[in-house]
Amino acid sequence: MQVLVADDDPVTRNLLEGMLDKWGYDVKVAANGSEAWKILRRKKVSLAVLDWMMSGMSGLDVCRAVRAKLKACYVYCILLTARNRQQDLLEGFSAGADDYMTKPVQLGELKARLHTGARVLRLEQDLRHSKRALQKLAYFDALTALWNRRRILEFLAEELARSQRDGHTTSLFLLDVDHFKKINDNYGHPVGDRVLQEIARRIKKAVRVYDRVGRFGGD
Repeated sequence: MQVLVADDDPVTRNLLEGMLDKWGYDVKVAANGSEAWKILRRKKVSLAVLDWMMSGMSGLDVCRAVRAKLKACYVYCILLTARNRQQDLLEGFSAGADDYMTKPVQLGELKARLHTGARVLRLEQDLRHSKRALQKLAYFDALTALWNRRRILEFLAEELARSQRDGHTTSLFLLDVDHFKKINDNYGHPVGDRVLQEIARRIKKAVRVYDRVGRFGGD
């Protein structure tokens, strides 16, 4: 797991880099907030340990930028600061920080908080995978892997609206497999399923990349 350490104090930065490397993390380092933001935009960093007070961009500025602009993957942000007032704590969380530690950093506590962050990220990743799986179930036919009836009707409504707006035509082909019942009756439904899968494969191979193919009914 990649971790970014951003601190303008070289002693703290080198100490954290050495310990995180020892704990098995792939460590990236930044000497100021602007450099940290540049790394976060270019590298796939999962955890960020950010000093609050840095030149260029503060730790709060980096947290705000991460939440506003990095939507594809979640970055777990831990703020480091000498401040310990409740008002400061609330300000840090409002900026998008996930966790907060006061300086000087207790290494055992940091290790535990990084473990917590890693666990949260794993749960977030599992949630994304579950969402994608549910989306697939909602939109795809399980047998042929084509779009299902619901999704094809949605596509058709979109295409008709677009054709009315642009003054273009929309083409729709509805195909039926001849004598499909005989295949099921003579050879069994497993063979019929394989026939449908092969037909779906051939149709998908024959159409253009922007054409949509779905399973509207049984055959």
